Amino acid sequence: MNAHRMRTVHEALRAFAADSGTTVEVLIEARLAELVARDVPARYRAILSEVWLRLPEGWDSHAHWELVAGAIDDPGVGNEYLAGARLLKHEIDALQHWEVRIDPTQLAPFSDAAVRWIVAHELAHVASALPTDRMIRDGELSEDRADHFALVWGFGEEHAAFERERRQSFHA
Repeated sequence: MNAHRMRTVHEALRAFAADSGTTVEVLIEARLAELVARDVPARYRAILSEVWLRLPEGWDSHAHWELVAGAIDDPGVGNEYLAGARLLKHEIDALQHWEVRIDPTQLAPFSDAAVRWIVAHELAHVASALPTDRMIRDGELSEDRADHFALVWGFGEEHAAFERERRQSFHA
């Protein structure tokens, strides 16, 4: 393994499955059942799975998070009403608790590649561990950090797809 390349979630699950005598598919489905609310449409569940499995192992070791579906009601914590990540609870010496919300209605016109970028960006907010409370949040730092994480994780092509589609939708 390349010394500069971290093992992905998928590789870690595959190794665990081999050691425990189960299949990686069983492990993925079990973990997704914990991470994704039941009302999240199948398209977005599949996209989350694709993104999550590409992330580096341990990216969320400081946090518990869940993907939910619904309208983004706080423009201060969200990506143009498409998606948002919110730190719900953080206690000293405890895991952070995050909600990652997607709005399927707003995301519907975007390609899967563009939505993968949006999901990766929102998960990067979780990875950054930066506060989301508008009273203390540095919005520019938070967004730059999320973009940086998502790009380092390898979602550059998805970012390009999102930017291209976003520009097209503004000109339509």
